[in-house]
Amino acid sequence: MKNLNGIKKLSRKDLKNIMGGTRVPPAGCSCFCYIGSVKVSHSCTTYCPGDVIPGIDPGSPSNCGTPPPLN
Repeated sequence: MKNLNGIKKLSRKDLKNIMGGTRVPPAGCSCFCYIGSVKVSHSCTTYCPGDVIPGIDPGSPSNCGTPPPLN
């Protein structure tokens, strides 16, 4: 296995480009949506069905990306 000398850590801006231009939430973010009466895991940077802003699970950082702007 090669060592990691000379490897550059990607910035959040670079990661956005790789992931299709969406914002990268801070580590540890966990969001959810209700579909009917069922709570399901969901992205913190996109709307839930019906254009509802997702909820942030307890214990997540306060800057998970909601709202605004959402993609």
